[in-house]
Amino acid sequence: MPDNRKQLRGTILAEDRRTERFFRELLVHLGFDKRKFIFKTAPSGKGDAGAWVRVQYVEEVNLLRQKKYQQSLCLLAARDGDRDGFAILRAG
Repeated sequence: MPDNRKQLRGTILAEDRRTERFFRELLVHLGFDKRKFIFKTAPSGKGDAGAWVRVQYVEEVNLLRQKKYQQSLCLLAARDGDRDGFAILRAG
C-alpha cells in the first residue's frame, strides 16, 4: 500500500509566521512532503489577520471545487484565537 502522505498536496492559510512555521514543522514530523503545500500567511500590520484567513478560506474552497477531479487535495486554515481569549475545557 503506497504512503498517501507523500501524495497529499494543498494550501495552508495562517494568521502569522509563527503558525506557518508550526505547520511546516508538523508536516515534516508527520511524514508529509512540505514542498507540495502552498503556505499563505496574512500580511503583517494590514488589519485583522483572522478576517484575512476567513476571506482567503472562501476563495480557496472555490478553487478546490474547480479542481474536484483531482485527487489528494486539502485545505487547512488556522486561526490562533487570540481575540477570543483562553478557555479550559473539562470533561464532564
